[in-house]
Amino acid sequence: MGIFGDSYPKYRLDDSSLLNDGNIPVLSVGRFARTQEDSSKIRTKYGFYVDPYVFGRSFSQKGGVLSDQARKTSAKGVFSPEFGWIGGSSRWEAMVLASPYLTYMEKEDSRAQTYKLTDGEAIASLGLNLSFLSLRIEGGRGFQRLDGAGFLFASLANYAEFGWSIKSLNLKGSLLGLEFQSRLSYLPREDSESPLSVRGGDLVWEPHKLWKRLRFFHYQYSEPRQEAVPASFFQTAQPFQAYGFYRYSGTEFEFLKWQEWKWEGSFFHLEGRRENGKDATDSYHTRQTTNSFLATVSTTYETGPVSIFVRGLYSKSDRTFRTDNRSDGFAGIKGDPRGFLAPISILLLRDFQAKQDAPFAGIDSYRKPVYENDGLQYYQAGLRKELSQGWSATLATGLGISYIGRGLELIAAGGWKGEVGFALLGAAYAWVKPGQDESVLLDEIKRPMAVREYFRWYASAGIRF
Repeated sequence: MGIFGDSYPKYRLDDSSLLNDGNIPVLSVGRFARTQEDSSKIRTKYGFYVDPYVFGRSFSQKGGVLSDQARKTSAKGVFSPEFGWIGGSSRWEAMVLASPYLTYMEKEDSRAQTYKLTDGEAIASLGLNLSFLSLRIEGGRGFQRLDGAGFLFASLANYAEFGWSIKSLNLKGSLLGLEFQSRLSYLPREDSESPLSVRGGDLVWEPHKLWKRLRFFHYQYSEPRQEAVPASFFQTAQPFQAYGFYRYSGTEFEFLKWQEWKWEGSFFHLEGRRENGKDATDSYHTRQTTNSFLATVSTTYETGPVSIFVRGLYSKSDRTFRTDNRSDGFAGIKGDPRGFLAPISILLLRDFQAKQDAPFAGIDSYRKPVYENDGLQYYQAGLRKELSQGWSATLATGLGISYIGRGLELIAAGGWKGEVGFALLGAAYAWVKPGQDESVLLDEIKRPMAVREYFRWYASAGIRF
């Protein structure tokens, strides 16, 4: 049993997974192994290399009523060249890399905002290869993905990692600790907030007998205690921050393909607490506890260039809408959802302002996990067809049951994927029947709300030179 994350160079082109099922398996091999597997044409096995990436994404959504504040747009472009050196022999391997992350983004969500920001990666890695065992250690600042669908954590973070692999048993694992902030990863650091952290555990087994991949994991997300500090001539004011810890544990699995059938799924259990009082005495009546879960399952029938899929997601809901000492709603840590075509779907990500937050949010959302939510049920079915020369198209329909009501959506997506990059364009249209009535003049007089309609399009592209 080990603690693990996964850093790899393809994260810049993660949106290309939306041309398939959206999942990106976490394999616990670290940045060095993934870079070697994905070597570019201009790179030799050892020595210096340059690996430039240009990518971006844009979306627009509107619909509903004024109180939804549903109209929003976002466009982001990133230039991220990677500079590095790889060296080694038959027994050891070493790697050092640096990669600036230059971002230009425009957002409009009740008001227009423009960002011209920088972040980046700086990673060092060392590996040792023995006849039966491989060991590696790496650290710095880099991208980490803690689950295949991006529902838990997928972002840049400061981290240190120790990994191992037993080749004869097809077992992998690692030890990892990472720190990050709740705000956008490429925004300037928020001095008034202490860094958040994640620790956890994982075991990955690839037996290729019945199971293609079976993974057990355990992560602990922690929010540090921070006392309020008044401003003074020598001290910047710091607000009080609620503090606590939440443990995520469960499994992700995929069966070997049986005839034309493919099965996979996941289960996440969540429990923990957040303290809102300034000390042990005051915290007794302010503690907020959570005990929840999220489960997914997917089956795909593949015949030639055509794939037919059915998928389902269920997350436990909080019993009440009000903030109290028992939340019991599921929320991810800091995700960048990909599974279930999340960036295109309206009902799954619920990427608009509402009275209650969704169980998870996109990477461009600035918030800590919100466990006061009513959960989510989402079921999706569709058809995907491979066309010639790397082109593909997907048509799907989704049914969602959540705080906003019962909704039905139609999704269309298509694009191209090749060795040097990808291009994607998707759109969704949804009809939502609100789950509550609206007041007429007096609160005692109510009438059913009308069906609300939403439209969303999403475009993404990336090139690796």
